[in-house]
Formats: sequence, structure tokens, C-alpha cells
Amino acid sequence: MARYHRRHRPRKPFDWLNERRHRRGALELIRQAIREGWLDGNEHSDRRDRLVATLCGLLNIEHKPTREVLSLCQTFFAMVRSNLDSELAALEAERAKCRADI
Repeated sequence: MARYHRRHRPRKPFDWLNERRHRRGALELIRQAIREGWLDGNEHSDRRDRLVATLCGLLNIEHKPTREVLSLCQTFFAMVRSNLDSELAALEAERAKCRADI
């Protein structure tokens, strides 16, 4: 009997978040990656844009369980905190440089 292998088309980044059974765990992994600096730096700006667009799309789906909405919000907050932490680190580095020049 011949075996047929189904070929999968390449998936778009973060499209697996649209699958409800994977969403909660995936959002936790994304928050962990954000805490570890995964989205830091300009080289990941395309990832940030795609992630934000995907998360915003998920917020538009009606009748979402409260736990899921909270998980989405926690992910947004993790991204904002990461951005603020990066900006704060840059300001502190600049301040330290200015002090060293004096």
C-alpha cells in the first residue's frame, strides 16, 4: 500500500495563535520569550509588528473566555514592559556615559 504524505504549506508567523487549543500555552511561551529579551532590538521589529497584529486580531473575536482575554492582555503588558525596560536601560547607559565624560 502506497503511503501518501500530505504536504503542509508554510505557516505565517504567529498564525498558530488562531488555534484556540494552543493559544494559552503559546501566549505563556511568548511572555517568557519576551522576558528573556526575544523582542529586544531593532532586528526583531518585524516580529513585534506581526505579533501585535495577530494579538489585536484575537482581541476582535467575540465571546472569548475571560482567562483567554487576560492572557492576551498579559502578553501586551509584557511587550510594553519590555519596551520600557529597553528605553530605561538606554537612558541609564547614556547617563553613565555623561557622568564618565565629566
